Amino acid sequence: MDTLCGFMRDIGRHLSKPVVMTAEGGYANPVLGFDPAADRVVLLAQPRFS
Repeated sequence: MDTLCGFMRDIGRHLSKPVVMTAEGGYANPVLGFDPAADRVVLLAQPRFS
């Protein structure tokens, strides 16, 4: 997870743009994303409780 978040952070910093990760085929529901304003990777999905 640290490697993935670092990769997203590096791309976002290089491009100065948000970077999002979605579940396969779920473009409308991002899971993680790099927020350039906060300069960090943030959780975008709502936790699901069973």
